[in-house]
Amino acid sequence: MNGDIPADHTLDPGIVSCWRAAATTSAGVFLCLLALLCYLAPASIVLVLAVCAAALTVALTAVDLLWLIPLRARYFRYALTERGVEIHTGRFLYRRILIPYHQVLYTNVRRGPLLRKYGLESLQIGTLGERFTVPGLKSDVIEHIEETLVSRSAGQYVASE
Repeated sequence: MNGDIPADHTLDPGIVSCWRAAATTSAGVFLCLLALLCYLAPASIVLVLAVCAAALTVALTAVDLLWLIPLRARYFRYALTERGVEIHTGRFLYRRILIPYHQVLYTNVRRGPLLRKYGLESLQIGTLGERFTVPGLKSDVIEHIEETLVSRSAGQYVASE
């Protein structure tokens, strides 16, 4: 597991479209709220601020859609190793998470409306203190991960007398 992208599994390519749809929807809702604000408070200073906020929203959404979302998907990797689940995120702000199998308490599968549209799901892996999410996976991949987590953690617990 060396190099820039150490783990061996990537997210489904459809997650980029899903994240782009979510970002576009959020920006659209914000722009509608700005338009409502301009309608309810037609003072000149409010209009100037609303136009500046709208321009900033459009610019930041364009950067997010064209650059940040594909990078986020490209640099998100995960692996099922002999020690546990490894999650690697980021290029500039790199983060490596190791979740030992014996610390996994539960898994939770999330299927929001946008994820369902693209045939994807998100897997949450819960430990005693934190919850980790692997987004944008197909259901058969999630089933494989859950089976691996159950089988590898089952041998970890030994009843004490």
